[in-house]
Amino acid sequence: MGCASEKGIRGILMMVILVMVTVSYADAGKRKCKFNGNKFSIGEEVLGLPDHCCSLTCASDGGIGRKQKQTRAILTLDFTSLNSCACQSPSRSVLNLTGVLSPRQLNRWGSEGRLNKKPKPKRGSKHRANNKKTKKYKKDNNKRTKKVGERAKKKKKGRCVFNNKKYKSNEIVEEVARRCFDLVCQAKQKKKKGSVEVVPRTDCTCSDDVDPPAPPPPPPPPPSRDCSEYAETFTPSHSICQPQNKACGIHREGVSEEEKKMILKEHNEYRAKVARGEEKRGAPGPQPSAANMMEMVWNQELADVAQAWCNTCPANHDCNDCRKVFSIDGFVGQNLYWHFSFQSEQVWSQALGAFYDEVQFVPKTLVDRYLTIPTPGPIGHYTQMVWAETRELGCGAAYHGPCAGNFPECKTYCCNYGPAGNILSRPMYEKGPAASNCPNGKSGDYDGLCKP
Repeated sequence: MGCASEKGIRGILMMVILVMVTVSYADAGKRKCKFNGNKFSIGEEVLGLPDHCCSLTCASDGGIGRKQKQTRAILTLDFTSLNSCACQSPSRSVLNLTGVLSPRQLNRWGSEGRLNKKPKPKRGSKHRANNKKTKKYKKDNNKRTKKVGERAKKKKKGRCVFNNKKYKSNEIVEEVARRCFDLVCQAKQKKKKGSVEVVPRTDCTCSDDVDPPAPPPPPPPPPSRDCSEYAETFTPSHSICQPQNKACGIHREGVSEEEKKMILKEHNEYRAKVARGEEKRGAPGPQPSAANMMEMVWNQELADVAQAWCNTCPANHDCNDCRKVFSIDGFVGQNLYWHFSFQSEQVWSQALGAFYDEVQFVPKTLVDRYLTIPTPGPIGHYTQMVWAETRELGCGAAYHGPCAGNFPECKTYCCNYGPAGNILSRPMYEKGPAASNCPNGKSGDYDGLCKP
């Protein structure tokens, strides 16, 4: 009896050991790295990048709570010291990873993003269905297959997978600044799955330093405010509360992102030119250099209010309280520009040039103390444009017509400035060497201007 029990116990132990070994082997088989449709074991090199002194390998993440069963296989970059390796630009501008993988690594495993082929039915099968049931089954099955196929196409179209995360075509998967390349998802054809490729960086020097952390995300935009808040705080006649003028035939409105950058850049270039003392015109001139002229930045609230005023197709400026904003204390300045033509293209450079060219009528004596004096022509647009303490800008545009003389393409441009310039008895800017009195230091983008 005792011998029988001992044999039974031994048999049970052998079964337990066999099960444990089987489970362990199965778990180990699951821990694989997936890369461009291929599987790699932990410790295996996925891709060698000798030109960049590094390699992509499959490694273990170390487990969660040091439990071996909870380890995962992840793709990591191993770097070689530059003392023993020469980091240089590859001969091709873009390396195709599938071109440098070994034949064994190129063996596709069928379960990633593809529908497996159905096995062919065996000949001589005894089981046959009724014709009506067979037709109905085929019809339903075709619908299901079609839906599955559509979902599969949507799922895999232009997508790459890297460490179980999906990326769209042309999206950066990994930035490797210290080795002068990026891993980028690229889809060769619209209907095929994408592959992760190496894209070298230009004008880059390799370094052993750790890659800098990613910049923090931009702050969220301020909450949008409705008319009631502007009316209650400033005036019921605020521009943001004005309805669009239907009579003037607006067919396009607003300022594109590209136009915003151009408007801001040209404002700062004009200001920097004056700040450096390079403007020789005036009545009399030249205009003195500026010690404290600020670099301008875009303010979207100013732009929204300017756009609201443009949408009325105005013939004059709105009131001082009508263009106040919550993001700036005090008054807001304004420049308006009208253009009538047969062409629909934007003319922002022409408008800003017209504002700035008023410098020819500006006496240089007004820099120390701004006054209302007789001048050969208008000067207020220029003086607001280069007012030193004005540091924020936002513009709007309305394209409408027909208008004066039956021109089909009429443009109304409005730029709001904060805080406002053209304040009587105040200096336009402080005379002195360019950027010699900057509270926050000099601008890094425009020579002669101060940081805002």
